[in-house]
Amino acid sequence: MKERIGTSNSSTKPIELPLHEEYDVVVIGGGPSGCAAAIASSRHGAKTLIIEATGALGGMGTSDLVPAWCPFSDKEKIIYRGIAEEVFNRAKAGMPHIKQTDLEWVPIYLEYLKTVYDDLMMENNVDVLFNSLVCDVIKKNE
Repeated sequence: MKERIGTSNSSTKPIELPLHEEYDVVVIGGGPSGCAAAIASSRHGAKTLIIEATGALGGMGTSDLVPAWCPFSDKEKIIYRGIAEEVFNRAKAGMPHIKQTDLEWVPIYLEYLKTVYDDLMMENNVDVLFNSLVCDVIKKNE
């Protein structure tokens, strides 16, 4: 598999970057949804790579300074489960100034949230390619 780096809007000509591994699943974008997709894919046995344009996973919550976890509760309990709940609980556990009962607009310590996503990728054997844009896919045998 190769990745072309660069965009048509860029003055930099795209280059092909050969990857030294083959993957069952490649996730483009390391925001919360991309991270959840990569983790789920790997947990189901697929060799997974996530490609992120910036130097950190987490999207707006880490790279664009949106420092609060949006309210996803009915005021008494979280109304989502799975990987999103796992990330939320890990993030709160690493911030002792946050009450564990807080559910609405929970402040995010951005640098800690980055480590939560990084740890989840490592624990789930997801390969990560940072500072990379994908502008084309070259498939084998086509």
